[in-house]
Amino acid sequence: MMPPPWPDTATIDASGDLRLAGIPLGAVAEECGTPVYVFDAATFARRAASYRDGLAAHYPGEAEVHYACKAFLNVAVAQLVSRHGLHLDAVSTGEAQVGLHAGVPGRRIHLHGNAKTDDELRLARRLGVGTIIADNLPGLRGIAAVAREGGELRVMLRLAPDVAANTHPHIATGAAASKFGIPLERLLDAARIIASEPKLRYEGLHCHIGSQITDLLPYRAAVRVLLAAAGTLRRRYGWTTRRDVHVPELRNGDVLAVPAAGAYTLSMASAYNHVPRPPVVLVQDGHSHLITRRETHRDLMARDNCLPDPPIAGPSGPDPAIATTQNPHRHTGVHACCSIET
Repeated sequence: MMPPPWPDTATIDASGDLRLAGIPLGAVAEECGTPVYVFDAATFARRAASYRDGLAAHYPGEAEVHYACKAFLNVAVAQLVSRHGLHLDAVSTGEAQVGLHAGVPGRRIHLHGNAKTDDELRLARRLGVGTIIADNLPGLRGIAAVAREGGELRVMLRLAPDVAANTHPHIATGAAASKFGIPLERLLDAARIIASEPKLRYEGLHCHIGSQITDLLPYRAAVRVLLAAAGTLRRRYGWTTRRDVHVPELRNGDVLAVPAAGAYTLSMASAYNHVPRPPVVLVQDGHSHLITRRETHRDLMARDNCLPDPPIAGPSGPDPAIATTQNPHRHTGVHACCSIET
C-alpha cells in the first residue's frame, strides 16, 4: 500500500506500474482515454466503516453518517452510500432524485442549501425527503409556508457557531459573520417560527465550520456551541491551491496519476470552452466498471436549437403561404443543422 492521499488499494507492481484494486491504471487510461477519474470502492467502504464504527463505539445514542452529495455523486456512488449504511446530504432536489433512483429511501436524505424556491420545497415533500435544513430565517419562513399548504415537514436549523477553523478563509464557514447559517443571536427567532407552525417538526441543529480541517479542536468547540443552543431551546420550548507539489518532468504520451482529486472537483466541473467532462471508473476486487461515460460534443449541443428559417419575401413582402413553411427539424436540436463529431 502507498501512503495517503493515495487510495487504500494503490500499489506499484513489479514492472513499476501503478495499480488500484489490482487494476493497472495505464490500462484504464488506454481503454477510457484521459483525463479519467478512478474511484476506489474499497477506500470508500473503509472510510464509511470508520465513521460508522467510530460513532457506534463512542456515542451511546442513535447516530447517522451522511455522505455529502456535492463532493461527487452519480447513481453508482449513491448505491455505494446505501450499501454501506450511510445517508445522503443533498443540496438540490436533483441530487435527491439521483439518490432515490439509486434506491436510497427518502427518509435517509437531508436537503440542504439556501434560496430554495417554494416549488423545490414542494418537490422535496413529494419525493419524501426526510429532513430540510433551514440555512437562514427567510428560508425557514418559506419552509413554514409550504408546510402550511400540505403535510408535515421536518426541519433542522443550521447555525453559524462563531468557531474559527484552521483552514483557508475561502472555505471557512463557521464564523459569526458567515453568510451561511443562522446567527446565534437569532436562534430564538427561528424557534418562534417553528413553534408558530404546527406542521413544522423540529429535528435538531446543524452547523458546518469549513473544509480541509485536520485539527479536532474546532469540531469540539462547534459541538459545545450546538449543545448550548440545544439547551436553550429545551428550556424555552421543551424541544487555495497547493503550490509545493512536485511534478516529475513529463514527456508527450506520459500518463500522470494524481492521488486524490479532492471533493467537488468533478461535481463542479463545467463544459467551459465546450470541453467534454471526463468519465468515472470504479475499481473493485480486480475489476473496473465504467460508472459515468465520457461526455461528448453531441451531449454538449443536445439542448441547442437551430434558428428558424427566415421567411421568403415576394415582390410585395413576405408571402404568408411561404412564410409559414419552416424547417420541420427546427425544434429537434442542433443535429438538424450539421453533422457532429462525437
